[in-house]
Amino acid sequence: GETVRVGYSARAPYKNLFRKEKVFPAAKELAEDGTLYDFGREIFGYLCIHDAACDCTVTACYGESKEEALSVKECETLDVFALRAGKTSVCRHSRGFRYVFIRGEENWGKVSVNYEFIPFERKGDFCCSDAVVNQIYDVAYHTFHLCSRETFLDGLKRDRWYWGGDAYQSFLYNYYTFFDRDINERTLWALRGKDPVTLHVNHIMDYTFYWFISLADYLLYMGETDFLKSIWPRAIGMMEYCLALADENGFIAGRDVKDWVFLDWAPMDNRGIVCAEQLLFVQALRSMAKIAEQFCDGERATLYGAAAEKLLRNTIERFYDKEKGVFWHNCIDGKVQKNVTRYASIFAVNYKLLDDKECAH
Repeated sequence: GETVRVGYSARAPYKNLFRKEKVFPAAKELAEDGTLYDFGREIFGYLCIHDAACDCTVTACYGESKEEALSVKECETLDVFALRAGKTSVCRHSRGFRYVFIRGEENWGKVSVNYEFIPFERKGDFCCSDAVVNQIYDVAYHTFHLCSRETFLDGLKRDRWYWGGDAYQSFLYNYYTFFDRDINERTLWALRGKDPVTLHVNHIMDYTFYWFISLADYLLYMGETDFLKSIWPRAIGMMEYCLALADENGFIAGRDVKDWVFLDWAPMDNRGIVCAEQLLFVQALRSMAKIAEQFCDGERATLYGAAAEKLLRNTIERFYDKEKGVFWHNCIDGKVQKNVTRYASIFAVNYKLLDDKECAH
């Protein structure tokens, strides 16, 4: 649709972080009890209704699809706000959507959105000979840009929160697309939280391990910076918290309702000592050892490195069946459960925790 630049947001504490552009619908159609507007692709911002014919109240229902927007009872987000005759009414709440259904007789002029985004400089791109893959990349890029806010967020339509697992992927995508240091740093700070440490990142054990690994990735791509030095004491505090939860073998397990051992939405038994979590913990310890070496902190480099190798050795001994070439999924009350899931194998191969022959197997 048509776009007209409005200017920059002055919203504290990130003054001038966001740019706003006025975007108009690409199409509209009459529907039962109202009008459906299509902005052509997903957008994030504030709905505006211009030049109302009279004072009235309208309901705006948002959706990623026509069906969702038209379902007044089932759509996830909606707004009820007042129109004033001859005025432009702007919704107080920002929304993520493609379609908006405005209920009521169309007694207003134009509809638009104050589209809000960070004006990143695009430094990387992707193109191949497969048009479908290129389209997938374009959708992924647009989605990533929409979700880049004060931090990397998940679910602009729903929770709008920074989650360690989602951020782990976003950091890497950012290094190759925008190479924007600030948003990575803001997200890493936000995920860590304040002292004292009493819970895992997002209450999810694997998300804590991703956080450590993301710090090592930051070192790889950005080098030793003031940011990394400033967050290092908090990284030490978080690792001390994790090591205090480990048993004599180095294994770490979820604690009743306090921790969520997540890994994936797939249904699986994550009770007890979960093999994939131990392998993530190994990589987290190795990541911290690398950073300690960079900071010439030999004592902690040795501590974390030794803990990683001990845990890896005990995990392989407890869970890896060399004859079958598989990792068993978990161990409950000292008894290994002979179930196989993909996650331990993925982490072992991705982080090179087995030798080449075993990875190939």
